[in-house]
Amino acid sequence: MEFALALWWLVAFAALTLAGAPLAALAFPGFRDRGATFALPLSLAVLTVVTFLLGHVFFTFWTVLIALWVLLLGTALALRRGVSLSLSHYAETMVVFSLAFAFLVAVRAVDPTVHAPGGEKFLDYGLLQTLLRANVLPPEDFWFAGERVNYYYGGHLLTVALAWLTGTEARFAYNLALAGFYATLVTGAYGLAATIAAHRGSSPRKAGALSAFFVGFAGTLATPGRLLLGVLPDDLAARFGHVFLDGIRMPYEEALVVATNPETLSYWFGRYIIPDTIHVTPFWEFLNGDLHAHLMSTPFLVFTAALCYAYTRTPADALLRRRLLVFGALPAMAGLLTYINTWSGPTALGLTGLTLVFAPTTPRSLLTGSANSTADHSLRGEFTRLVTASLLLGGVSLLAALWAAPYLALSRPPNEGLGVLPPRSDLGGLLLVYGLFFAIFARYFVPRVTALLREHDLWRAETVVVGAVVIGPGTLLATQFTVGAILLLLSFLAVGWFLLRTDRDVGFETLLFIAGLGLLLIVEFVYAKVWPHDPNALRWNTVYKVSMQVWVLWGVGGAVALARALDGSSTPERSLLPTVSRSRGRTVANVALAVLVLSSATFGGLALAKHFGGPLTAERPVDPTLDATRFVEQWHPDEAAAFDWLSQREGQPNMVSHPGTTYTWANPASVFTGIPTMVGWEHEKGYHGEEAVEIRERRVKTIYVGSWDIAAQHLLTYDIEYIYVSPAERDAYDVRDFAAQEGISVAFQHGSVTIYAVDQSVLRERYGKS
Repeated sequence: MEFALALWWLVAFAALTLAGAPLAALAFPGFRDRGATFALPLSLAVLTVVTFLLGHVFFTFWTVLIALWVLLLGTALALRRGVSLSLSHYAETMVVFSLAFAFLVAVRAVDPTVHAPGGEKFLDYGLLQTLLRANVLPPEDFWFAGERVNYYYGGHLLTVALAWLTGTEARFAYNLALAGFYATLVTGAYGLAATIAAHRGSSPRKAGALSAFFVGFAGTLATPGRLLLGVLPDDLAARFGHVFLDGIRMPYEEALVVATNPETLSYWFGRYIIPDTIHVTPFWEFLNGDLHAHLMSTPFLVFTAALCYAYTRTPADALLRRRLLVFGALPAMAGLLTYINTWSGPTALGLTGLTLVFAPTTPRSLLTGSANSTADHSLRGEFTRLVTASLLLGGVSLLAALWAAPYLALSRPPNEGLGVLPPRSDLGGLLLVYGLFFAIFARYFVPRVTALLREHDLWRAETVVVGAVVIGPGTLLATQFTVGAILLLLSFLAVGWFLLRTDRDVGFETLLFIAGLGLLLIVEFVYAKVWPHDPNALRWNTVYKVSMQVWVLWGVGGAVALARALDGSSTPERSLLPTVSRSRGRTVANVALAVLVLSSATFGGLALAKHFGGPLTAERPVDPTLDATRFVEQWHPDEAAAFDWLSQREGQPNMVSHPGTTYTWANPASVFTGIPTMVGWEHEKGYHGEEAVEIRERRVKTIYVGSWDIAAQHLLTYDIEYIYVSPAERDAYDVRDFAAQEGISVAFQHGSVTIYAVDQSVLRERYGKS
């Protein structure tokens, strides 16, 4: 285990946090910790943005160093303005960060490998390697030689920047960056929830701890639901299992095995709950260990939410600060998220739009300069507010597009636009995924709605409210009504929107809940056709990328709502119903919530037990390590030697290898060295088009077994300098004797692997291609 290296990265993160603290104090002056918990994501954002923009001119270590100088210059200017630092807040931030960082380092050290099955580690590690070899952005696509990466790579760019600044090899940086992103996410969630709670008069540390738990560890209720089968009577278990658990790759019969033998549970099934979709939580993703875009974007999504909250806390007369947040910081973050994870860019803009709608100051004041924040709740006033906010959001979107312009101009993966009306989620499945948060906000909303109704002499409607929240969903759940999920989402959306516009006792935590509801409603009706070559996928990938964002937003908002609900002083002084004791009802509700919260830890507990106690495999080294590639030398020694040789080649010379099958040991040479191969995994169909990939696959086959005259033309067309021959190529083709061909020679040979060098000048002279 590389303890010294892990400590070195922790020191680097601590230094970046300290460097960003003065700027964070300027951005978040009214926050409980003066923005200390957001100092690190702010520093990382500056590093990424500057490196990304300069990288399109030149991309070297000096590019990253200039980005660091820009950050330090901003820090110096902030200090000159008299910004003071709070060592206690900095210490609190680093305690939270260090605990989260150490936790995930321990998790990754047990299973550090970038193996091909069970995820997209080959894609992620290949992006790191091709960036390390690049001299300009975008980098060359290591699975599509001669073309640039047509994928959002901002998070991988930041990982490479951190690797250069710390002098760390990619094989270690992969896992240390995972730990860093996780700790930054958990720390940001802790800080935002704590600040909102402090402003609402609740315990900041209680809310912060709950937020860290929800975002960093909690799982869905599907796992305890599966275990529940083991204690239910047979008839009830069968009914429950068939209603809730069929169609998710774990039918009732398999779920029953898990229920009676929890140690057999594979964490992999934790994401299959609603048919034809994948729902993931942050902890599931970090445990799986893909250094993937939608995972790396989460800390910056929380940071964007913090900027939105800062806007709502900015006084009406602080016009310059409000304009800088809306037209400066928020577009920059939306642009950054676009090339870290394009799926998160619209979410950042959506958060901005909701903030403009629900902030105490009217959106019109940003244009007129008026400090008048008097709310107009008439129909005309609400309509005017929505229209003005929409127009302003259009301007913010244009500015965000400018920040992301180099990416948007050069990266355009083929797709078939948007699809509509995919198979919808069932209500039971939706509650198994997000039931914890629905319960929290039901507990949070009901007393506030009834208090408002009683205040306006509409107390008789309390029965309707309770019935709508309790009886309605219960009936729909029992009948599995096809639109049950839609009605549940719309009901909570209407109540949350109503409370935000009429009740000062709710705030930003409800806005975060509304944002998540909006995302879930959108994917019930619309999906992105990003995998046109796989018509059966439908909204699979869309829900996969969106569900993570919903969980993060609700983890923060739900923590504040739960902390306030548990705090008796924050509950409106009205009884739920005239005939029910308020204290007794509150106790019952709180006990039920406690059971759900504890249940949400079931997945993490079982997954960790199996993770640390599992048998040693190719992916689990004998000794804990952060080396993501150590397994290659043990399990693929011949190819490991070939990778070492290729890694010593300068630049990015093109090679050819068998494309193989996705999620298998295919195209490893390009993945582990960053040297582009002619065509790689099937993923490339989603990045460069199905026809283009299939053409290259046929030409690769020709190079290995077809007419040599045509093969030589292909080698010239794609500027191939190396031909890779390993057991995978021999299994796929009856490989020709390349050394017998003019212009081809053996450049490397070790065991079962041979690498042939292609003399382009000889082929050009022989076949007359310029």
